[in-house]
Amino acid sequence: LLFFETIQCLQMSGSQRPNQNKATYDVPPSTIQASSATDVSPVQIPGAGTPRSPGTFSTQRDGYCDGTSGERGKRKNGIKAPRVDSALLRYVSEQKTTTEPIADAASDTNTLQKVQQNPFQRLNMYIASVLMHHGADAKEAQKAADAVEEHTKERFRRRQLRLYMKARNDSWSEFFENEATFALSLSEDQANLIMQQNFVPSSGIKNERIERVFEQLFSSGLTGKDCAAVFIHTPSLALSKDGNVSEGVECAMRLLCQTLGLRRYDSRKVIRTCPGLLTPQGANSAAQIVDMLSSLGVSRSALARDKTSLPSLLSRQPSSLFRLAAFLASNLVRLPTDKVGPLLRRHGSSSLLNSVVPLEYSLKLQANENVGEAIVSRLVREEIDDAYRRMKLSAEVLREEFGVDDVAKVVTAFPDVLLLDSPTQIAPVVRFLRDEVYLKDEDIPKVLEAFPTLLSADVEQMRKRVTFLSSLDIVPDNLSKIVRAFPSILFLDVSTQMIPVIQFLVEIGVVNLGRFVTRLPPILGYSVERELRPKWQYFKEFGFDYFDVVRFPATFSYPFDRVIVTRFEYLKTRNIPPKAVGLDKILSSGDTDFAKIVDNDSGEAFLAFIDGRNGMKLRRRRPGKRRRQVPKPTKMSDIRLLEIDGEIVDISEKQDTSSSTEETQ
Repeated sequence: LLFFETIQCLQMSGSQRPNQNKATYDVPPSTIQASSATDVSPVQIPGAGTPRSPGTFSTQRDGYCDGTSGERGKRKNGIKAPRVDSALLRYVSEQKTTTEPIADAASDTNTLQKVQQNPFQRLNMYIASVLMHHGADAKEAQKAADAVEEHTKERFRRRQLRLYMKARNDSWSEFFENEATFALSLSEDQANLIMQQNFVPSSGIKNERIERVFEQLFSSGLTGKDCAAVFIHTPSLALSKDGNVSEGVECAMRLLCQTLGLRRYDSRKVIRTCPGLLTPQGANSAAQIVDMLSSLGVSRSALARDKTSLPSLLSRQPSSLFRLAAFLASNLVRLPTDKVGPLLRRHGSSSLLNSVVPLEYSLKLQANENVGEAIVSRLVREEIDDAYRRMKLSAEVLREEFGVDDVAKVVTAFPDVLLLDSPTQIAPVVRFLRDEVYLKDEDIPKVLEAFPTLLSADVEQMRKRVTFLSSLDIVPDNLSKIVRAFPSILFLDVSTQMIPVIQFLVEIGVVNLGRFVTRLPPILGYSVERELRPKWQYFKEFGFDYFDVVRFPATFSYPFDRVIVTRFEYLKTRNIPPKAVGLDKILSSGDTDFAKIVDNDSGEAFLAFIDGRNGMKLRRRRPGKRRRQVPKPTKMSDIRLLEIDGEIVDISEKQDTSSSTEETQ
């Protein structure tokens, strides 16, 4: 209705100037001839409301009205067409054309000729052939060529759209300036002419620029495989201005080879994983990150050795990385500055980095979706701000509500703790430890500092493990002692880890399972076939039975070959029956104390036996100054436990300072 009303208004526009009465239309009239009629009565259009006087028009959307003095400034500055109309939508839809794959085109002579006439596909074939000639895989070369072709078409498409919009604006401006007897926003012939133009030279896309890019990349030592990875990640590099990429390549090579001291081969591997280094902006950002990490306690040689995480670190934004470092060093976490860098380069910090320091590549991938790049950037910034709010709340809750004084220790051991949601993840775990595991309030911070991964555990799964432990007649007091000494027991799987161990203990004759597990909780995490059964069979060969094992459950916590077999073989060489010495004296003491028990000397003979058995010379110390070598438990037995007067005691630290068997026992 508005369109027909506009036609009526334009039919008498040649006889009189428009007045203040207004009619509205959204799209400009097309192919309308002016009428010379000078006396046209008002027209009543069904559904249009009150009839309007002919010859009046304006567009409320763009603010156009009659030629009054208040609006002449707008006309003087240039009148633009509406942002969207049917002609523009039709034009944009016609630009989304599909291209036949190159592989199918090459199989047909006629199709190949058509491909060669298409400048974009000629560019595709040229890039693929050059990359394959220099050693790139055919699949990777074609993928890189497709990426460059799509980027090139997108650039020309944007240029074509800008020219089309300029033509529309010029047509609208001319119409409103002249206030002519007839007006055409954009005739069909003009629109079709613009739509048919692709603004590509008839000779096609010139390859001199791309040839110069290839020459500079290959001269720097990159292969076809490297260039294919670069073009897949950054296709705009192939269309650099004047084909000059030497600045970015030189900066990247200087950073990797000179600053970090990488070999050419390793530098190429880093570039393939992080192609953004070849751009001047990417190389500059990477240099800033290297300087920042060096000031945060990470040496450049350490960065160069860690080739796995190096490309990921160099791809981050320096400003975002600095913001994270400042947060970790703030009063909320209180992580020492020289500890921030080592934490950031650890593999376990990747989730934290991805949350608040997103990769440039991931931003580009997200920007290729239907949502515009500006919108994606805004959404990413909002997500980062939300992550920092969660991190701040988690640090405050741990320190102020749950009494964790050393939050830095917790974050160092488990960086993802900052990403946990306090009300739904941290608080339920603390309540579970207090109400169902019966830990005291002063013990909860110690457990969380010793094993912060506990905060990410599922409460329901931990409840099942606690129920199973209670079924072994473990009283609540002992349950809290077990969890305090060995928190990772709440992560063990009941069916695949705990039950097989209990079945093995029943098999060898253990009756009081609860007491045995209370005295050695890590045994529930041992493998029956790889650790427990081989040790048990070896003990039985020397005459030990389950009474000896029950008397000293920590027998199963010692390394089989390095400690158990070595000492039993030494006793055999001295013609001393192991049964006469006892498992506790054989295993619980250090090397010096063991030698005193067996030989009543300073341990030189036993140390010589170890050297000969291992086939290598160990550094000798003076007998009086030599530190005892305490055997380390295997796997999950990181904590050495003994039962002393009914109390579970961690003796892993005391063993280094103990000087006698009696103190250890």
